[in-house]
Amino acid sequence: VGELEIDHDLTLTNGTLDLDSNDPAISVAGDLAIADGAVWTKGSGTATFDGATQSLSDANTTPNDLGDALIDCDILTVATNATVTSVQILSGTRATINPSVSFTVNGALTITGRLEMTDGSVVDAGGDVTVTAAGTLDMDGTSRLKMEEDLSFSGILEASNDSRIDLDGDTQQTISGSTTPTFNRLFCSSSTTVFNLTATVNDTLDAGGEDFIISNGRTLTMETGSVTVLSGGTWTRDGTLILSSDSKVLYTTSNQSTMDGLTYSNVEHDGGTLSQGGSFTVDIFTNTLGNFQPGAHNLSANGIVWDGGSVTGTPSGVWDIGTGGVDANAGILVATSGAFTVAGNWDMTGSAQFIEGTGTVEFDGTGVQSITSTSGTTEAFYSVQISNTLETVSITDKFEINAGGTLTIDSSATFATAGFEFDDN
Repeated sequence: VGELEIDHDLTLTNGTLDLDSNDPAISVAGDLAIADGAVWTKGSGTATFDGATQSLSDANTTPNDLGDALIDCDILTVATNATVTSVQILSGTRATINPSVSFTVNGALTITGRLEMTDGSVVDAGGDVTVTAAGTLDMDGTSRLKMEEDLSFSGILEASNDSRIDLDGDTQQTISGSTTPTFNRLFCSSSTTVFNLTATVNDTLDAGGEDFIISNGRTLTMETGSVTVLSGGTWTRDGTLILSSDSKVLYTTSNQSTMDGLTYSNVEHDGGTLSQGGSFTVDIFTNTLGNFQPGAHNLSANGIVWDGGSVTGTPSGVWDIGTGGVDANAGILVATSGAFTVAGNWDMTGSAQFIEGTGTVEFDGTGVQSITSTSGTTEAFYSVQISNTLETVSITDKFEINAGGTLTIDSSATFATAGFEFDDN
């Protein structure tokens, strides 16, 4: 066992460089270029890049595994697809992955210096990824970091608006660290994720239908405009989940229950049956596809957009709908038998159906309100109460209530039919 030191460039044009027989460590101070057909047989020694400005290229369709690599130069540019067993990027060094290049790390990736991932580049790590306190992960353009083991983050993250990190291991993966990074897009696709740090997600968090755990004492903040995708699995919030204004939680694909104890911004449901897990407070709730089963739980929303699917079961909780009103365009909306108040407009259009039950819809806003009831045919109410005493509540088409129901107009309230048909059966 010895050490092979190369002070200049190393070019393999053909044949085999066998580092396995005697297991020497090898250091290269210049460029390393491997031609198509040339073979690098790794040993147990470390391949060190210790020059100034260096490049690494491998023209083979399936790149050679260079073994354990140590980057200790000023700048190493990975110019083509390349593979190592593990890699350490030391303090004061920079490794740059060129555009659209894939850098495969079969084991651990440790960043104490700077890893610069240019637009379209991919780093695929089969082991743990560690960004130390002195390290920087710079993700530009559509760069993508993939890993099968844990992520430890204590350094600096510079993530572009199109970058993403994928946790795609087959066993539980943990994200931990001592800093508070802002991830752009985070996808957890194959196993349980334990989120054991305080951090922010700027664009998308997709738990991949797997279990997701926020550890005690940690806070995950979903930034304004972000999307949290839940397609199954169980979310355990031992820590804190903050949903910023104009963020969205998307329940999709599988039968699920809403996370309770949260104040949502926007929620969209577009697959499976969504059941209320408790009181549900949301800005805008949009049902695009799949059934919604509220049960006896209360619902407080600034507005409801109903574009498909059905309310199922026998809803009986209190529904308090704000100035965003009810906008039903398709599917079946079933009224709760509990108190049902609307402070905005009622817009029943398209192919939407309204099943009124035996309850009362109360229009209790403080601004001008309108009621549009014709969706192919007139969708009747059972009973209606007009309690808006500050502005007019007007109908815009035929208005109908059930023969067993009543229309109540509170003192000082104004209900304007504006010449449209009023049918009390």
